[in-house]
Amino acid sequence: MAENFRYQQLTQQLQQLLAQGHWQPAERLPSVRALCKQYQLSLATVQHALHQLEALGLVEARARSGYYVRQPLSAVSATKPEPPPPARHR
Repeated sequence: MAENFRYQQLTQQLQQLLAQGHWQPAERLPSVRALCKQYQLSLATVQHALHQLEALGLVEARARSGYYVRQPLSAVSATKPEPPPPARHR
């Protein structure tokens, strides 16, 4: 039986909240310290969970600012302009 570590449990909980739209794209997540207090976990455990979410491409870390929800891939590709049609040669 696979053991579920605390950081894995927190990763799954935060992943569920992200999937449910608890935080919108580009929105800042609560601070690491706030998550520590909310879930009663150590700083290292919360940081490990956030690194896991970052590795999954769900959040991005911004130096000295915090963790932010990333844009979904479908939204990112939808905002890219269409390439121009190929030139017609006569």
